[in-house]
Amino acid sequence: MKKVAVLGEETFIRFFELIGAVGFPCKTPEEIRKKVNEIIKSEEYSLIIIPERFIESVRDIKEKLMREEKVEPIFAFFPDFVELEEKRIKELKREIMLAIGVEMKV
Repeated sequence: MKKVAVLGEETFIRFFELIGAVGFPCKTPEEIRKKVNEIIKSEEYSLIIIPERFIESVRDIKEKLMREEKVEPIFAFFPDFVELEEKRIKELKREIMLAIGVEMKV
């Protein structure tokens, strides 16, 4: 069975570790990108949980996986109370528009 990885500040990853995820402390976009690439190469994880403020930092990595038609790992973005901007909602809308080829207006 593949594992769940969670990246971010210590306080962010702690909750997810309590429910069985493997935590990787990262504070900067560069650390997040490096660790995401390591996790993908390991092929041990099916889900990567990241604070939503790092969506832009990993966008190109996600897009590369989609172009390669890889279904794993799945990326999940959660607010970490450092920056609450609802970026994950904007990203989800963007991905749906790309998938269906129609712009959604809400």
